[in-house]
Amino acid sequence: MSWSGSVGIAANDFGLGASGAPALKSGLFFFGSVPTQVPFGDGYRCISAPVRRLPIVQTTSSGTAAYALDFTDASLSSSVIAAGQTWKFQFWYRDPTFGTAGVNLTDGLSVTFCD
Repeated sequence: MSWSGSVGIAANDFGLGASGAPALKSGLFFFGSVPTQVPFGDGYRCISAPVRRLPIVQTTSSGTAAYALDFTDASLSSSVIAAGQTWKFQFWYRDPTFGTAGVNLTDGLSVTFCD
């Protein structure tokens, strides 16, 4: 997991990135405020409920995924993120060729946002 842009809410240019996933598979970024480590699919979920899901994206031919958050659109789950808060992010993706569950997760990412 990685991020790009800035962690400033006012800049509204924060993006999430994931790598190491299989090529051309569906997945989604999700986030929450409480860390955990529990088995899930063929990996570990690093975020405890409640979690918020972001829209489904497809990985590229090189197994990467990206999503730009919009803090200003009240209809999006990312609008709950405010300055001074710390959120944890992870990417959940289809992985039919690894393990038995057919799904896997990236490592987790913790980000503290500011004005």
